[in-house]
Amino acid sequence: MNAGRHELRQKPMVGWYDPAQLLRTGGKVLISTLLATRGDYRHLESFAGEQAPFEYQNLPEIWIDYVADVGDGWNSTYTIASLLARPHLEVRTSASRLTTARGRILVMGGDQVYPTPSRSAYQERLVAPYETAFPAGACTSEEHRPSVFAVPGNHDWYDGLISFSRQFCTPRSIGGWRTEQRRSYFAIRLPHRWWLLALDIQLEADIDQPQIDYFRRILREDMRKGDRLILALAEPHWVHGNIYSEPLQKNLVTIIRELDAAEMQLQLIVAGDNHHYRRHASDTVYPRQLITSGGGGAFLHPTCGEPVDTIQLGDDTRAREYRLVAEYPAAAVSRRLACRNLAFLLLNPWFGTVTAISYLLVTWVAWASLSRTSAESITFLPPRYQFWESVVLAPQAVLMLLAIVAGFVLFTDTHKRWYRWTAGVVHGIVHIAAAFGLAYLVARFDAAFLQPSLDLAPRLTFVALAILLGGFVVGPTIMGVYLLVSLLVFRRHSNESFSSLRIQDYKHFLRMHIDTSGLLHIYPIAVDRVPREWKAGPPGTHPLLVPKNADLEPYLLDGPIVLGERR
Repeated sequence: MNAGRHELRQKPMVGWYDPAQLLRTGGKVLISTLLATRGDYRHLESFAGEQAPFEYQNLPEIWIDYVADVGDGWNSTYTIASLLARPHLEVRTSASRLTTARGRILVMGGDQVYPTPSRSAYQERLVAPYETAFPAGACTSEEHRPSVFAVPGNHDWYDGLISFSRQFCTPRSIGGWRTEQRRSYFAIRLPHRWWLLALDIQLEADIDQPQIDYFRRILREDMRKGDRLILALAEPHWVHGNIYSEPLQKNLVTIIRELDAAEMQLQLIVAGDNHHYRRHASDTVYPRQLITSGGGGAFLHPTCGEPVDTIQLGDDTRAREYRLVAEYPAAAVSRRLACRNLAFLLLNPWFGTVTAISYLLVTWVAWASLSRTSAESITFLPPRYQFWESVVLAPQAVLMLLAIVAGFVLFTDTHKRWYRWTAGVVHGIVHIAAAFGLAYLVARFDAAFLQPSLDLAPRLTFVALAILLGGFVVGPTIMGVYLLVSLLVFRRHSNESFSSLRIQDYKHFLRMHIDTSGLLHIYPIAVDRVPREWKAGPPGTHPLLVPKNADLEPYLLDGPIVLGERR
């Protein structure tokens, strides 16, 4: 298999602000949200028969890999896949070097494909990089061939989980990894009385009744008091619940309460969705770690958004406090990267067409409402006060302006109603003022230089083109400044301000090891910069593609974290 074949599959990072992409993604989100409450694929899964826990308890030790938010750009996704695929990976630490082994189990923790799921999207953005990193024939022993399990995230749910189920819930291979699960949730019995439970929370942080029955049956029939647990979710509700003050934690708190009542030791909860690394820890009763690990391939999320230095998780009477121990990249790095939004137009050039057309429509409707003379004698330059008077008196102009402001109010990312309305209205008014300001300058130019010498048709053409060009440049610039100020000053719009940047660097995954004594070692492994160019590797080896200019240098970004000491 040669490098040239895979160059055709090397998809770029998703352009979230491209108009066509905005329409496609918005449509998928709307449809999936409407259907989520009326048709739940998980109920169909429950009719397929029982799914017993997957057994690995007889092994003396085991390595487990965890990666989440993959399947975006080739460079970032393949970089992590190639590290996961190596039989042995040497990792730089602060004092020396550490040798780790490829996971016998690979857990994909949510959002396996971007922007929306389909057969071709999974193939191009997930399967292709992973089978290039670890071809199906690379593992000579079927007995030791690693397995892959996947938790669906919101992006996997955008087609009702159909493509996800085809990819992960039927017998097939993803490169050298083989699928095992038959449902979108599962339980794995690990050595030394460790368990890994993975939940499917759908789109609305909801756990369906068949899934609840499934885990309660395992808790009742297969687990014993004192068993130690790893819980995998698609979203870090401990973070979202503290930020948005919504009942996102309700299901998670209920699960924790049931596990505590059964005297289980839930020692680690891990989730993706946020495309960075964060670890919160609590030492009450026994150590419990909450790890957000979404660095598998998607665009980077900042760590300088809403403050989460201390969070609460649990019901009112028995809430635990968790403190932030580590995060990656550092908040200072995120703030520096956020400044790239000043170049929003260069990073998202197609978005300029949206603002260009919008600015032209706004000004043209308003000016058409303004004109009280014939088209042949229009001057484009209204007398004082006549402009706003005409806008107020023109219902079509008023409706368009209100629609624009309403759109920006809906766009505003916040859980405070007053902030949503204030920031949204101000943002909308700034764009409207910019559009009218451009039109005013164009009108002044027309009155001074074009009107004396040109007919109406060429003047109209010039005015339209000038406003389009101005809107193409000014609109995205305002958007970039808004996102930058929102993030750095008000600590809002973490997702929107970094999806615009499409940063493919600062990637990471978790490598876990349950050793022969029953201790769980967690190694968060990071790469600050992913390669941009690839070449064919040595014949007969894998990964099939290697960096063209320099080898990868993964390092331990936190820890190692050790859990499992019984108390």
